[in-house]
Amino acid sequence: MKFAEHLSAHITPEWRKQYINYEEMKGLLYTANEAAPAIESVEPDVRMRHFANFDESFYNYSDNELKKINTFFAEKLAEATRKYATLSNQLRTQLEMHQKSKGGKGASHKPVQLPHRKAQELKLAFSEFYLSLILLQNYQNLNHTGFRKIMKKHDKILASDTGASYLKDVVEMSCFFSNKDIGKLINETETTVTVQLEGGDRQRAMKRLRVPPLGEQQSPWITFKVGLFVGCFVVLLVTIILSAIFHYRDVGDNLRIAFRLYRGPMLLILFIFLIGINIYGWRSSGVNHVLIFELDPRNHLSEQHLMEMAAILAVVWSLSLLCFLYSASLSIPPFVNPLVLTVLMIVFLINPFRIFRYEARFWLLKTIGRMTAAPFFHVGFADFWLADQLNSLVTALLDFQFLVCFYATNGNWSEAGNTDQCMDRNYIIRPIVNCLPAWFRFAQCLRRYRDSREAFPHLANAGKYATTFCVVIFGTLRNMNKDKYDDSFDNVFLWLWLLSSVVSACYAYTWDIKMDWGLFDKNAGENRCLREEIVYSMPSFYYVAIVEDLVLRFSWAVGFVLNENGLMSGDLITSITAPLEVFRRFVWNFFRLENEHLNNCGKFRAVRDISIAPLDSNDQAIIVKMMDEEDGVTNRTSLKFYHFLLPGQLVFPFLTQNMAHLLQCTGVQLLLNPANLLKCSLRHGHRLRGRAPGDAKTLAERLQAENVIDPEISKPVNIGFPFVKPSRAAQLGERLAHLKEQRKNPELERLSRERKLEIDLEQVREDWLKTSGPFHIRRAAEHYGVFEHLFGAAYFVPRVELRIRYETSVGSDDSEATTIEHPVRYGNLLKPAETLSAPIVEFDGRFQFNGSASQEANKKDTEPHWWTLVLTNPDGHLENSEHEYCHWFIGNIPNGDVSKGETLMPYLQPFPTKGTGYHRHIFVLYKQHEGQIDYSQYRCNGQPYSLTERTFRTLDFYRAHQDRLTPAGLAFFQCDWDASVTAFFHERLGRPQPVYEYDFPRPYIRDQEWFPQRKPFNLYLDKYRDPAQIRKEYLARKLARVHPFEGPEKPLRFPNAHPISPDVPSWLRTEMRKDRLGWGRINDIK
Repeated sequence: MKFAEHLSAHITPEWRKQYINYEEMKGLLYTANEAAPAIESVEPDVRMRHFANFDESFYNYSDNELKKINTFFAEKLAEATRKYATLSNQLRTQLEMHQKSKGGKGASHKPVQLPHRKAQELKLAFSEFYLSLILLQNYQNLNHTGFRKIMKKHDKILASDTGASYLKDVVEMSCFFSNKDIGKLINETETTVTVQLEGGDRQRAMKRLRVPPLGEQQSPWITFKVGLFVGCFVVLLVTIILSAIFHYRDVGDNLRIAFRLYRGPMLLILFIFLIGINIYGWRSSGVNHVLIFELDPRNHLSEQHLMEMAAILAVVWSLSLLCFLYSASLSIPPFVNPLVLTVLMIVFLINPFRIFRYEARFWLLKTIGRMTAAPFFHVGFADFWLADQLNSLVTALLDFQFLVCFYATNGNWSEAGNTDQCMDRNYIIRPIVNCLPAWFRFAQCLRRYRDSREAFPHLANAGKYATTFCVVIFGTLRNMNKDKYDDSFDNVFLWLWLLSSVVSACYAYTWDIKMDWGLFDKNAGENRCLREEIVYSMPSFYYVAIVEDLVLRFSWAVGFVLNENGLMSGDLITSITAPLEVFRRFVWNFFRLENEHLNNCGKFRAVRDISIAPLDSNDQAIIVKMMDEEDGVTNRTSLKFYHFLLPGQLVFPFLTQNMAHLLQCTGVQLLLNPANLLKCSLRHGHRLRGRAPGDAKTLAERLQAENVIDPEISKPVNIGFPFVKPSRAAQLGERLAHLKEQRKNPELERLSRERKLEIDLEQVREDWLKTSGPFHIRRAAEHYGVFEHLFGAAYFVPRVELRIRYETSVGSDDSEATTIEHPVRYGNLLKPAETLSAPIVEFDGRFQFNGSASQEANKKDTEPHWWTLVLTNPDGHLENSEHEYCHWFIGNIPNGDVSKGETLMPYLQPFPTKGTGYHRHIFVLYKQHEGQIDYSQYRCNGQPYSLTERTFRTLDFYRAHQDRLTPAGLAFFQCDWDASVTAFFHERLGRPQPVYEYDFPRPYIRDQEWFPQRKPFNLYLDKYRDPAQIRKEYLARKLARVHPFEGPEKPLRFPNAHPISPDVPSWLRTEMRKDRLGWGRINDIK
């Protein structure tokens, strides 16, 4: 299996975005390899430069991935550490409480046995926590393997060894790989469960903590059984159809009644099979249905188990129906068969023995119990999801009601008899059964509103199910009064039923698409009309589902038209629409679970959070009373305390014993959420600070909250010449003309074949400057923060190329002097000694902007064009970091001739101070619009070296002249200290040179320990000695080895071959080995 497939199969779905982006990095490598020049056509240095440029971007991408992984791993590890401390504290508290309740005195060697219920709750909490640790460890291993694979692929494709060095020096030194705390937590959890909860039985403890294999493969035996039973069902179904055709005269009306009796079980079997397909789709797409339904990850049904169950039940259903058709030949009453089938299915469900998927059946019965008693229990996702499924199985419920009524009223099980009292004439029980699924969801919505106090969406959702009541009531009244009207459309209840049905269908469809599926999100981006993030691979699935849901939501209208025109009976229409409704719910399940999964992924919750320490109501009253005291919370508002119930009611006297600590830990948040009390715990005598990981903001969220930026205020403004995109037709015509011209030149083809064709790089540069060059320059300036520090939130695209170069002479004799040019690019490095004199500046002084594009001016234009050139240093001001030094200011430059401009501030060489790093020196060229400008206020008054007069601020300068100036050109270089700066300070400025050095803080040394473990004796004591004394000692040892006439001692040829006495302490033995091998600080004495 390829690693990409292995990674996709073993990742934790909720953390999908936090893993290494292996596919993207692999794509970058293949793209770089394809874009590289061929080996045969270029020199090796060209390919090396290409790969070197690629490596810079690739390793930047790798650094970002590594930063993402380190941050997420650190957050989850901190969360796991706090969770373990909380669970250990709760376990210790329960053990102490139980020991006190037993009247135990003194220490006992026997392990304390907790009550069964409390022990089970603690075991469940530790098992879920252990699963989260294994997932985090798997996250650690997968990411390291991903980096190892991609760096190996990098070295193989690019024929280098930098990937291996990056893996060793960067990846394996990062915290997510080097941190071993996760292994310690796993060992401590195993030890705690083994000793404290399983009485020292490690085998039983590890069986409880067993983690299901990640990416577990399905059993081929189950797959075989599914195929076998499905094949049997298909054969039996064909037999049933043929038998029904040939025996229709014999069974007559009995077959029509039997069809109603068998229809409900068949819908349930179809529903189970489709749920199996749902699970397969969820698992294949990474939707963690196990977590969403809060199933036991160690023991739950897979899609194959459900399909197998559905196939077996389908075979039993087929055999029962065949027995009905051939009941005369078998000499049994025909209507015994559907009753036996229904009883078998019910017995299978409620069977109390631990066989036939006992855990799954018990979970289903428990969920059904909570669903039917919805107003009195907390509503979870599984509860209202099951109630939603029941709304699509209304026909099955009505068929079950018909079955009960049929066998209760019909004493003859050989003939059907009259069943009107169970169908058309039943105006009480049947409507109530029809409303039951809608009532369950209605009650659940009311309960969720009571728990959350959120009117939307819970009350709005309750209104949706309330429309079902209107549909059933008006439908029943319509049937009761249909005999009173000759024309059915004269029945007023028909129109009320139609109106309520349309309202209900529209309401339900809108809720499906917008709320349950989360589609039509305004931030959908490229997923038009869907949502920003989708799980399933093809967007067309979503569009088909939207149309399918609309069609099937209004399928009742088609049935109504067919029934009113006498084309089909109502029973046949129901038999068609009922499976379609089950299919609609099957499609609905895919997108409902996907939406829930995406909401859960935002919280990165991958396992169940089991809380075993609920708050007692008496303790709540004590806390409220303490908060009203003088030393309590004084700014408390009148809020109502709601008692709440969590799974596993344990007595919690530890709360009152540590009340002061808990009040400090929770603060005012205690009023808003009493459950916060459970998240505070002690570790080694210290209180765990901060909110629980589930409630606390991440580091990225806190930084984002600290640096809130108003997008309207911070939106960058273009203060330069605007860019008008040239006509696409003109560009295409120019390219075609160029191609035709090139094809007509046979000389080019000959030179190309002979590999002698040379490209004019100057022409390439000109084309670059006319097309994408200005935008590249802008990006470089943004990278170096030029616009941010000069113009604030403004920027401009340089339309005029600034050609600037410094010239220096090398050689003492003028005749032999060599002139070296140092061009100014966009961030290149120059030394102060290379920039002592003013540079040569050239640019297109006849440039003008004509409103359609940046072009050269008409050559016949005789009007002068005026320019301003300013050179500033935003990093070097000695007194105010918000200001700059102006090194050169030339205004009113006519037609690009800098020598004829008005020099307001003469050129001043760069003087970056020592210890301050690189300084940016920025040339900005401005276009003057209204002739010459009076710059007299900026002129140096005879003091060219006065730094006070050269204090400048580009933003203020531009604001003062923004109506008459437009920035048009940009160039800049970086400069750091050299020896010429010292001479400049002393000779030109007449002041001492400032030198900046970093004042390193003294390292923190913790107090000495009585018995330091696993620390070298001499190195540990050296930390508490005077460094000067240690240096003196090493110097003395060095001098003792120095002989005034003989050379240094020869090193041992085989240092490790010489034995060291076993009586020598370990720390001294290590020092002797270092001395022989020349390792570490021992080199100071050589």
